[in-house]
Amino acid sequence: MILAHEQADQNQVTGADGGQTHFVASLIALCAACGSAATAIAEPLAADRPGQANPPSVVGADVLQLEGGINFERQTDGAPNTDTQRLPGVELRYGLTDRVELQLAGDGFVQEWRDDASDKNGLSDIGVAARLLVAGQQDWRPAAALNIGVSLPIGSDFVTSDGYDPQVEFLY
Repeated sequence: MILAHEQADQNQVTGADGGQTHFVASLIALCAACGSAATAIAEPLAADRPGQANPPSVVGADVLQLEGGINFERQTDGAPNTDTQRLPGVELRYGLTDRVELQLAGDGFVQEWRDDASDKNGLSDIGVAARLLVAGQQDWRPAAALNIGVSLPIGSDFVTSDGYDPQVEFLY
């Protein structure tokens, strides 16, 4: 499990009640919901953290990898100030071959707290994609992969894009 917590000042994690209740409760719920499983894999784990890091690697053939995390953002450069939390931020990766993987990903439940009390929450859209390893790293040449996907507009009104959003990425 990969946990990502983005925040410049951890002392400022506060909810509408001025406390840390919503963040701590969400973190406890995530940890309780996620079991731990260990699998022996011959190669090192290459986490694919959309919006954080997208490595040009694929999981091996017949490998099923589940990644999850929490994302917390604070926007203070406009009115109203906004705190946004996404959890569990799940990505499921399955290796069809040693060069091709399928992906299913979404931000999960999105909560937004605003200074003006116009709080919102809802489920995110889901993305489906395929990644093709074009070339592995060799000497000075970096690894390269092609990621092709689409987001499905199944999220709540507050979160959805209301469209099928294509995505093409060349990763290196």
